[in-house]
Amino acid sequence: MKCSNVLVVLATFVITSAAWAQTSKVIGSKHDINSQGCKGCHASHDGASATGGSNAASGKILLWDRDFSTQTFGVYDSPSMQNKAAEIGGATPLQNTDARMNSLLCMSCHDGVTTPNLTANTGPTGSVSVGNPANSFGLQNDHPVNMSHDPTKNAQLTPVATVTGGGLTLYGSANTVQCSSCHTTHDPTNGSFLRKANTNSALCTTCHL
Repeated sequence: MKCSNVLVVLATFVITSAAWAQTSKVIGSKHDINSQGCKGCHASHDGASATGGSNAASGKILLWDRDFSTQTFGVYDSPSMQNKAAEIGGATPLQNTDARMNSLLCMSCHDGVTTPNLTANTGPTGSVSVGNPANSFGLQNDHPVNMSHDPTKNAQLTPVATVTGGGLTLYGSANTVQCSSCHTTHDPTNGSFLRKANTNSALCTTCHL
């Protein structure tokens, strides 16, 4: 019994320490919205309605405290792409099992529309949001998301095991690439909230040969 109790205490300590490590890196970063820490993106109760939004149901997904974007963003495409991207936005309700959740939640701020006072700007004058369909072509001119990483269709892609073993994340049964495949919301250490440093294109070559 004592051994079981010790294991429970140790597990609790590990989990709590990991959560604190994430929180401590968010504090003072660009994701520390209005100096609210976790509360900038998460609500303990009532989802987006807790912070002036309209969708209390958003709290069903990661206790999200912002309305989900309903914009249609479009997708990047090119003749050489064999793994085609799929739209992440639109009116289809988001489920907590949807792989696209790992991109669409980002658009709560990065579409420049859903939370306009918290627009995340990428333009040289700070006036363009990465996913804004009105002034930045939505996601048509950005690295594609919501597409499968499938080396059997594109020989220039690395094996799935190389991607996940290299510190990046793929989502769902189709191993889809989402915004949070390359970015992590809680740790700005590598710049631009990247999951790993891109020195000498190290992040890019984790997926691309």
